[in-house]
Amino acid sequence: MSHPNHADAGAVAHTHPPYMKIFALLVALTVIEVVIPFAMKGNHGLAVTLLIAISVVKILYIARYFMHLKFEARILGLVACAPLLCASILAFVLLWEF
Repeated sequence: MSHPNHADAGAVAHTHPPYMKIFALLVALTVIEVVIPFAMKGNHGLAVTLLIAISVVKILYIARYFMHLKFEARILGLVACAPLLCASILAFVLLWEF
């Protein structure tokens, strides 16, 4: 009696993410974040905007690869983004107070 091989039925090749490349990118972005305040002493608005943008990019890479959200169902990614939305609203309201 022959048993079907379940590994072959609809199998999709899964490759591991390039963790070291992502780590190197995150380190490079961190170095840029450290340099920006020293390089833009007179333009605080642009410096803060760049720092926030770089932080968002880093958050997305960490969530997608190190939290494995890239390989999960889209609804799980949306559930993970809900606290980010709440934190953004809170930050906006708190900044509006000043």
